Amino acid sequence: MIWIIVALLLLLLRGASVYTWPEAGSLLFGILFIVAIVGTRSTRHALRVFLAGWLLAFCATAAVAAREILFGIPFGNYYRQEAANPILEGLGSASTFSNPNNYAFFLLVSFPVLTLGRSAATQKTWKLLYLGAMASVPVLMLATGSRIGLLILIAVGAVFAVAFVRAKWAAVAAGGVALAALLFPVAFDFAVQSLLRPFAFGDGFQLQAFIYGIFEESSMMVRMSLIQNGYGFWLDSYLMGVGMGGFEAAMAGGSGDHPTMGIESPHSGVMEILSQFGILVFAPFALLLITLLLIGWKTFSTRQTHSSMRVGGLLLVTLTSAFPIFTVMNSSFLEPSSSWLFLALLLLVGLAIDETADGVATGELHSSARIVL
Repeated sequence: MIWIIVALLLLLLRGASVYTWPEAGSLLFGILFIVAIVGTRSTRHALRVFLAGWLLAFCATAAVAAREILFGIPFGNYYRQEAANPILEGLGSASTFSNPNNYAFFLLVSFPVLTLGRSAATQKTWKLLYLGAMASVPVLMLATGSRIGLLILIAVGAVFAVAFVRAKWAAVAAGGVALAALLFPVAFDFAVQSLLRPFAFGDGFQLQAFIYGIFEESSMMVRMSLIQNGYGFWLDSYLMGVGMGGFEAAMAGGSGDHPTMGIESPHSGVMEILSQFGILVFAPFALLLITLLLIGWKTFSTRQTHSSMRVGGLLLVTLTSAFPIFTVMNSSFLEPSSSWLFLALLLLVGLAIDETADGVATGELHSSARIVL
């Protein structure tokens, strides 16, 4: 229970701000949910239920996104007042999860989750549902306009394709992406062509200019500045952290040394945890992720294991290794409930693998997860 204890101690020592309570509520309910997952008797059964629930949640959110994409209905979102934002000028999904980056995070995690669900499903109907949902992920990702999410999705999809997919299905998947580009040309232009156009010759677009532009691009520069500020907050707190919501409070108070164009949110899950909860939480949390990574690799690399277990192993490998990269998409990693579902998913897959291997859902992973949380 290190995380809860440290959070409470920092709350007593450093006090609270208006940024504390939204994160405190998410932190409390998220940890309680994960503890319930860790304490379940049959993690394999819990994982099957969890995967089915994720599929239903995916379909429900996809319906909201599809309505906005097809009919241009602007639901509530923080872009609503920014009429000049490209995502509102044509096809796009800005309001699902109230933020396209939050939705892109959910979609990115959903792809390996849906892949695992399909491999574990025993009925043809469920397999088809999972497959249809998987096919829609690239389309919906294009509509969010998230460049980081799109690039990591391509990388994760390529890893799973090389590991599991036969050549004919890889061709079908490639055709699906091409079809998505044709069906949603505006979203495709915004999300993909903006990445490819700098490589074209003529009109001043050169590779050198593109590389230079990566470092000059405002959102990337802001994220780098936020990470540097978070590192400074961590050092100034004697490595103990500035407490729940402390990152945003420090930024609002003008404590950041690096300019961020008025952005106050951490935009990095790693730095958010490190700067706010210090080394006492970050070190065991990182150790837990590394443990899950090793469990995943051991399971995936063992060819004799069941195919669904190997899919689960690769899920752990890809999502834990990419954690520092794709958590820079969200403004905050700890506040959205989808982040805690993601952490619960990682633990549940790891525990289910342990249970399958040992026959009983006990072991070091249970103990370490309880200690951290």
